[in-house]
Amino acid sequence: MTGVAAATVGVGLATTAASMYSASKNREQAQQGIDAASRNAEQANALQREMAERQLKLATAGQTDARGNRVIYDPSTNTWKSLLSPEGQALVSRSDAINKMHDVETLGRGSQERSAAFQRRLAEREYCVSTTRCDQVQLRWA
Repeated sequence: MTGVAAATVGVGLATTAASMYSASKNREQAQQGIDAASRNAEQANALQREMAERQLKLATAGQTDARGNRVIYDPSTNTWKSLLSPEGQALVSRSDAINKMHDVETLGRGSQERSAAFQRRLAEREYCVSTTRCDQVQLRWA
């Protein structure tokens, strides 16, 4: 082999070695990029899970008012439940009792009022028949 040929072979080997080294570095850099992207995706997924957990916690958090009544979320039935304090329960019970008393009073009074109105209409009808105001009364009833 001549000196030129040896030099050419040497340069070729050096070029090949440099190419292999460069390709190895490129593969290494590509793998580092893939690893970094994978870590970023894992961090993003973890952040999304954490945000979803916080949002669920806030969405299902209960509330207590000034009287001690509580509203809580029941995940097993997917509904909200009201838990009344003794004071709140007393208020509801009293309101129900007042409504029942009112219903009992109006139940007894209603039939008398209906019969009184019926008697009044009968009296007006008799008056209507005995006078000429029948058309006026009938217009009023219509």
